[in-house]
Amino acid sequence: MSISYLTSAAMIAVGHDLLTNPSKLSILERDTLTTAYIEPLREVQKELVVLTTDDGEVKARLKDVSEELAGQDQIHDRLARGIYRGLECAADLAATPEEAEPYVRVRELLFPQALAINTLGYMEQGGNVLAVQSRATPAVREVLRSVCVGTHTMEEAFDAWVANGEAMSALVAERASLSGDDDDTRVSAGDLHQARLRWMRVVKALVAALDMLAIDEDERRRLLATLHEAEIRATKAREIEVAGREKAREEGGLEPEVGGDVEEPV
Repeated sequence: MSISYLTSAAMIAVGHDLLTNPSKLSILERDTLTTAYIEPLREVQKELVVLTTDDGEVKARLKDVSEELAGQDQIHDRLARGIYRGLECAADLAATPEEAEPYVRVRELLFPQALAINTLGYMEQGGNVLAVQSRATPAVREVLRSVCVGTHTMEEAFDAWVANGEAMSALVAERASLSGDDDDTRVSAGDLHQARLRWMRVVKALVAALDMLAIDEDERRRLLATLHEAEIRATKAREIEVAGREKAREEGGLEPEVGGDVEEPV
């Protein structure tokens, strides 16, 4: 894996995660060795946002994020309806009010606004699901587990709903990090390339600093999880590009145009 394979949009997302996630930022702020890299990362992060916005890469990613959000929104609404109506059905089919009470109580606990939550914006929907997650006590989960529709229990549907909320929140955060002020000044590919190199140097130095500190391995893993995931994705994309060029060369055709940013060793 190589950090140089990351697209500029991925770099921005990784930097945004390190600089805005409270738990991750608190780890970086514990020691002066890592604190020293926070401001340099913030500065090159801002520069990358401006340059890549003008370059057009961020706009393309914003389009993708918007499409992903629309898809996640449909999943959110479908799961919300299913859980709400599943609990409602269980209550309606109960023989007595006492038997129906647990289903009504859990439904109102998880859906205080009923299905009006499906009319909220992406950010509010994701935040609402994450807030509701804390209300799923063992007793609540037992009620959810007791209701089965088809091959799925309401507990399984609820966990899928929570995962959907996390995905929506992450996409909303990425969309916010990618959205920047329009710059009317045209920038060169060299400007973007140099900004990418500076970002890579800062992040590599930060990772090296972490290796010098006595940080819990699990904390380190969570701190760098977004970076490592981005590296894996970028490496796979790079392998596909290289395979495509080799295949074109073997067939005697023209090499396909390779997208993404120029790779440069640091």
